[in-house]
Amino acid sequence: MSSALNDKTTVTTKLRQPTVGTRVANWLRAWYWLISIVLILISLGLGFVGYREYLGPQATAFDALYKTFKIAGLGADVSGNVPWTLEVSRFATPLLFAHAVFLGLGALFRERYNLARLLWWRNHIVICGLGKKGLLLAKALREQGHRVVVIDNAQSNAYGDEFRFRDIILLHGDAQDLFVLRRAAVQRARFLFALTGSDGRNAEIAMQARTLIGEGASQLTSFAHIHDLELCRFLREREVESVQSSPVKVEFFCIYETGARNLLDRHPFIDRANTEHEALPQIVVVGPGRFGSSLVLQSARAWRNSGGNQQRKLRITIVDRGGAERLERLRSRFPQINSVCEFEVIPLDTLAPDFARGAFLFDINGNVSATAIYICFDDESAGLTAAFTLNRACERRGASIPIIIRMSEASGFAAMFSASDDGGNIRAFHLLDETCTPERLCVSTNELIAQALHAEYVRSVAATGAPTENNPATVQWDKLSEPLKESNRHQAAHLARRLQRFGYQIVPLSDWEAENFAFADVEVDEMARMEHERWCADKKRAGITYAPGTRTKKTHPNLVPWEQLDEETQDKARAIVRAAPRVLASVGFQVERLQNRVRL
Repeated sequence: MSSALNDKTTVTTKLRQPTVGTRVANWLRAWYWLISIVLILISLGLGFVGYREYLGPQATAFDALYKTFKIAGLGADVSGNVPWTLEVSRFATPLLFAHAVFLGLGALFRERYNLARLLWWRNHIVICGLGKKGLLLAKALREQGHRVVVIDNAQSNAYGDEFRFRDIILLHGDAQDLFVLRRAAVQRARFLFALTGSDGRNAEIAMQARTLIGEGASQLTSFAHIHDLELCRFLREREVESVQSSPVKVEFFCIYETGARNLLDRHPFIDRANTEHEALPQIVVVGPGRFGSSLVLQSARAWRNSGGNQQRKLRITIVDRGGAERLERLRSRFPQINSVCEFEVIPLDTLAPDFARGAFLFDINGNVSATAIYICFDDESAGLTAAFTLNRACERRGASIPIIIRMSEASGFAAMFSASDDGGNIRAFHLLDETCTPERLCVSTNELIAQALHAEYVRSVAATGAPTENNPATVQWDKLSEPLKESNRHQAAHLARRLQRFGYQIVPLSDWEAENFAFADVEVDEMARMEHERWCADKKRAGITYAPGTRTKKTHPNLVPWEQLDEETQDKARAIVRAAPRVLASVGFQVERLQNRVRL
């Protein structure tokens, strides 16, 4: 994700949660066809019953049935005392049939109909690429009530019916083409997701969307998925340099990076209640690849954050033929992992007899040494085979080790293993289901930093011992009021601007000691002044004015120039500045001096 932020580029991520009305509407869309058929049959049934009564006993059932079907063509020629059933049918049946004809014509001219609808759409979400990621995200966003447009260059209509019933607009075309992006009304959209199978295409789509700024796309945030972790980091850093010239934000993300964090959150190898283990943990990563490499890196960071150091290293066993080369690449990019991890690479194929014996799971005395096993193959069949093989090796020695398989979705083989099932050692982590959700993907850099700033504020208040029960500003982010969230977003945007003024910028975290970065005293004082001025402007926008004494909902005694603040209040502002490197590191970013960067 991009880390270049300023006042003009504040990203406010607001995803509506599905209400009762939205859930009902989703249900109606799913069963719309059946409801329509049932209503037509009921209306015809009422007409048949009504005609039997209206025509009298001298008419046959076939007479009544014939006249019933004539109702659809406005052929209900009746007068006098008409039964209520026939009265309802002769109005309802033509309307229902006309509606069905309208829908049929709409299906024939659906693309033109959808383009006409897009003329009026604003704040919708555009998804480019209809793979598994795009499909899951489109469904999830529509379930929440968002308007969704999907662009795909495949001519297949495999999802046409499903999208039509969900009211998702599907446009055929190349999302790299500005003409296609304009047809999807990207210039009036809220978010754009580039989720094709090509990193180059995704980056190009996101950049093409930026060119629509002259057509009014001032609120657009583009999210581009990059499979390659190294390329993703490079693009993030380049975006730092270019985004200042455009209020259209481009956020680069890697699903393997996000997924690895989610997997460790759901299946941790660390006992969070007690990290002072007598026996240091050992994890086994089988078949690293891109996801496995990211998992190794995230595991090292998690161990360091829990107290790992040179004396207490996490043991990581990598089982993969190309594991040594991948490990060296990871070490060259992130040399800090050597300070908290001890590695062993076993170049085994999963079909080899030595792999089946699983000796690397046990120490020289035959006791269990592995804390958890993470299987990271792209091929789900290979992953399951490896999981069953290692599970059998454990059972032969009477051992029990959690085995977590990385799988794509909660379907097929993955459906056999539920994360909530306590009946066995094997668990499935559904990568796409866990990561391709609006809550995880529609989060910009600004939003992440805003949340971290709020968490730091809550921590600082708690450290003073002040009561927090009745303080609306110390609740969890999800429960925080929208005005207070917006204040944190403004603070996050202002943080990048004041850092840039002093020759710093925010970049993706590479130095694990970056949280200990210290500004010069003169920088701290001036940044604290700037933060106080921002805070005063924020309070005044909210309608709060100065008044001496105790603060109230409408007044605050600190709404004065910096020089008039007492030393204690100034120290609080300085503490916010000094905490910035730690806050940024907590969400994967760091402060870096501009003069130390190599311009490309």
